[in-house]
Amino acid sequence: MLQCRDREAPLPRPMPDTFETFLHVEALKKVVAPFEFSLEDILVVKSIPGWCEENGISEDDPLRTVKVVRNRSTGKYLILLAAEVTAEMVAHAKGRMVREGMEAAAEQLYDEDAFLAHRILYELYHAVHDMLGKSLTTVECDRWAFQQMGILPSD
Repeated sequence: MLQCRDREAPLPRPMPDTFETFLHVEALKKVVAPFEFSLEDILVVKSIPGWCEENGISEDDPLRTVKVVRNRSTGKYLILLAAEVTAEMVAHAKGRMVREGMEAAAEQLYDEDAFLAHRILYELYHAVHDMLGKSLTTVECDRWAFQQMGILPSD
């Protein structure tokens, strides 16, 4: 199970309609750093589905902002980050959260840093549990990510 060693809240900044993620890589490494998680790297890619297809990994969601994959040789995790995040990608992710009853929490993802931190934590939780053979719902992963960010109280 993932345990957080330390938390650091993202600084608020208005989210633009479209933003480039390469500017956030170092901050996102700090989001992941407090967890017992073997990170190989955060790789900024033009298209997550495109990168996955080139590397023999199944992924067909064109609106995906983050995906965590595991290097079978090293056992370490690689975080794929879409090079550009659009308003449509943000609306897609937040819309699902709203449909799952997390509207108030989703509203707290008002800037690039908070949005990307949530997506990284969400995918990290999914990936680690998938590797352990434990299937989690999107609600469980969203809730955990929001809890790590201090947006929702811990259970």
